[in-house]
Amino acid sequence: MINKKTIVYMIIIAIILIIVVGLILVLNNGYFNIDGKLRINNNQSASKSDLTDIEKYILGADGTGRDLNEICVDSTHFDSETNNWINEWTFINDETTEANEAEEVAFVTNTGYDHNGNPETGYYMERYFYIKYKEDLYRFKTFLNDGTFAKEVTAPISKNEKIKKIEVPKGKHIGEEVLFNGIEYIVLYGEGEKGQGAQLITKYALDNGQSLYNRIYLGNIDPILDDLPEGTIKALEKNKTSGTENEILDVEKAIYSYNNAVETLNETCEKLIKAGMSNEDINKIIDIRSVGSNPNNKNSIIREAGENELFSSTDLGKWPISDEYYEAGIAKGLLENGDINYLEDYDRLVAIGEFSSDNWYWLASRTVSANSHQYLFLVRVVPNNYLPCTSDYLLLERENTILGITRGYYVRPVITLSPNVLNTLIEN
Repeated sequence: MINKKTIVYMIIIAIILIIVVGLILVLNNGYFNIDGKLRINNNQSASKSDLTDIEKYILGADGTGRDLNEICVDSTHFDSETNNWINEWTFINDETTEANEAEEVAFVTNTGYDHNGNPETGYYMERYFYIKYKEDLYRFKTFLNDGTFAKEVTAPISKNEKIKKIEVPKGKHIGEEVLFNGIEYIVLYGEGEKGQGAQLITKYALDNGQSLYNRIYLGNIDPILDDLPEGTIKALEKNKTSGTENEILDVEKAIYSYNNAVETLNETCEKLIKAGMSNEDINKIIDIRSVGSNPNNKNSIIREAGENELFSSTDLGKWPISDEYYEAGIAKGLLENGDINYLEDYDRLVAIGEFSSDNWYWLASRTVSANSHQYLFLVRVVPNNYLPCTSDYLLLERENTILGITRGYYVRPVITLSPNVLNTLIEN
């Protein structure tokens, strides 16, 4: 007769066997990959476990990063038939993987290099890649951080996120074209997605219709400078170390334009959209902003965790501008730091295939490039012909030369409609 103790042992053994068999079945069906190698099942849509797989492919088995050359090759080339550069990357297999990943990971686009930091705190260059895996869109980050820029490596997006899955809500007309007040728009965010009505972006980049080449200018001839209260721009002979007073004035104008670029682009877009619009149509709009600004609060700035509001460097103390008019002192607070305002809009534009337009256009977002050779203060732009997001500088310091620069591009306004207006436009 089997005693109670034996029965208990048998039950425990049975439970252990059931757990082991269950784990084997799960592993064999591809839900987990304990060896860190990417396995692909074409019949599955992307799931949480697949995100882990693609993380391992992009960032390596330990999730900390890999040499970009280990996973893809730059295949960018000039197409003589279209007379355009084709921005393309080819993903490859290597010794750490065992399936045909290259057939499953498709390149969509990437951003141009974003420059960060300064020689005092360490500097690096980073960019984002957008890829499709099992019909879902992901964004991952790469950076060069050793000052020689000899090797580009992948890196986690943030402390809490390895790579980012870009999801687009279903059933909200996102990506659909809409005609409003004679302008063609594309639904960027659906009804209620941002707390109010839908947000629409102009299908085409707009010009201002009145200045040189009809572009919207930032920098030392930014039109906003003409309407500033007297005394806002203070170019002084005092503490001047080089250059003429006019050159200093150009630098200070460019500083003001750079620091206020987000607000300027938002205001410009509002004026362009409302020009000639009836009061009836104006009342259908809650807000107007520039693409690349914060979609939840257009003039609020989004920065990487730990980034200061103002860019600081002792090198800026050499600029031929008086400390008298900058409370923190030139070295500690002359210019706004870079931001990541643009990412939410840009993620969505890439996801719906609408990031490129007919002309280069501004994004209401800034970045800083600073190394031992130069300082650049830039505003982001998007080229045409499906080339990746990049940036252009308004201020330059190189070899003791400090310049205020003017740049001009088009804009793509984003309008927030009152609730239920989108449905009426679609029905009509």
